[in-house]
Amino acid sequence: SWDFLEALTQSNAAASPPLLSSRAPDSSNVVIGFLDTGIWPESESFRQNLTSIPRGWKGTCVTARDFNKTACNGTKIIGAKYYISHSPRDRDGHGSHVASTAAGVAVDKASFYDGLAAGTARGGSESAKIAMYKVCENRNCPKTAILKAFDDAIADGVHVISVSLGDPHPDFLSDPVAIGAFHAVEHGITVVCAAGNSGPRPSTILNDAPWVVTVGASTVDRAFRSDILLGGGEVVKGEWIRLPDLSRSPIYPLIDGRSAAKAGNLSRAARRCEPGSLSKAKTKGKIVICDIKDRNGFNFKDQLDKVALRGSLGIILANNDSKRVVQYQWDFPLTRVGSSGAAQILNYIKTTRYPDVTAPGLAILAAWIGDRPLDEKPKGRPQSSFEIDSGTSMSGVAANIKAAHPAFTPSAIKSAIMTTAFSNDNLGSPITSNNGDEATPYDLGAGELNPRGSLNPGLVYETSVTDYLIFMCYHGYNTSTVRSMSKVARSTGFSCPDDSGPDLISNINYPSISVLLRGANQIRTVPRVLTNVAGSGNWTYRA
Repeated sequence: SWDFLEALTQSNAAASPPLLSSRAPDSSNVVIGFLDTGIWPESESFRQNLTSIPRGWKGTCVTARDFNKTACNGTKIIGAKYYISHSPRDRDGHGSHVASTAAGVAVDKASFYDGLAAGTARGGSESAKIAMYKVCENRNCPKTAILKAFDDAIADGVHVISVSLGDPHPDFLSDPVAIGAFHAVEHGITVVCAAGNSGPRPSTILNDAPWVVTVGASTVDRAFRSDILLGGGEVVKGEWIRLPDLSRSPIYPLIDGRSAAKAGNLSRAARRCEPGSLSKAKTKGKIVICDIKDRNGFNFKDQLDKVALRGSLGIILANNDSKRVVQYQWDFPLTRVGSSGAAQILNYIKTTRYPDVTAPGLAILAAWIGDRPLDEKPKGRPQSSFEIDSGTSMSGVAANIKAAHPAFTPSAIKSAIMTTAFSNDNLGSPITSNNGDEATPYDLGAGELNPRGSLNPGLVYETSVTDYLIFMCYHGYNTSTVRSMSKVARSTGFSCPDDSGPDLISNINYPSISVLLRGANQIRTVPRVLTNVAGSGNWTYRA
């Protein structure tokens, strides 16, 4: 993914700021704190001779029965704490994947099983140090754990905090990530959060507080083709991460979920292959079509009838137009097809007496845990220390900016990332959304990340803590509520402006502008103040 972004920078060179250097800055004095599922310290991605501890670092590695002192000695991991379970060790894989994507060292000849996505796995900030704060296990992330981890990360002296978790919350005061991140920003720490796994649709973004860097996921130029050859010779394009368990012959029978329903079961549930809806006798020895249209946040490991499908030869997930590549989970063939491919297959079934097919022929490779569950490991194959999964890790870029510009505030780092982003892809065409339309700011925010350009933004929008306090006032919080959340508000005697209202949110010094106009002829003037960080000399900027 980082190589893809480098190529994207080259293809958009005319729109990018001049590069200060062709090399990433030395970020060995920058510590990224991860609030996640823990870490697998033995991974090759974390094997780096420890040169020195960054100045001001106060954190420690907490030992446990499966996480001793050697987990941190001589590696790039300099901090590890846990607030759930009994150890900082990662039992899920997510934390290790995120940490290595952001700050993993380069590992040559890395790949998933059977050479998938083969190449060099590396993080965005290879020399940055890692501190892991385990706040989640088995999809359980207690609010108290998140808040305590934020407090510890601030006290330990991290420079950037990465938070790839979140749940919908009605307001900022009930959101532990928003509260913890605000305290971190008050201490000069940049907080990078995931936008979530849903959308792009209205009201699907998580972690949207203006004081955090909210990151969505985009695709790279990588595809895992897994096509379907129908009995009549038609080819349906499919995509999945799979291993070649079926040969191209003989011909395999095909059945859709509705036709494989248990007696008395709802056809809608069977069409979607929901747990308990399918007949094992009907699916045995066949390839089953499961309609997953409109199943947001779909996780087939939990949402398909595994008992019945275990006897099948494979699965076709139909009506999935998402561009997200979902990780491999089972040890038999799967593929997914979009709505047009699904219509092609279903039409084939309707017009053919004996439908059959041959074997079904957002993806980031990064570190994974060393003891993946048996149902996620192909039979007869050793453990893979890498995994292809969805995931972004902007914290590596934030660490590089902090290394290049130690005096940058969190808002300056956020501004540098946003104002240097691209709106064109690596082919020079406008970036598209997952439905193929040209993407809007509601799909991609400021645009696609520009790792090198963000090191030299030229101008930045400095958003002060007072701006964020005023934002909360405009958002409807009163003075006492704002003071309860902010030490700056308490120490300065801050009070909300008398004219506070949502229409004034556009006035805070933020690196994007959104204005609500209530009439066709209404005119609004929105103020912004820019800070020159390019140094001395003559510079020309065009909006």
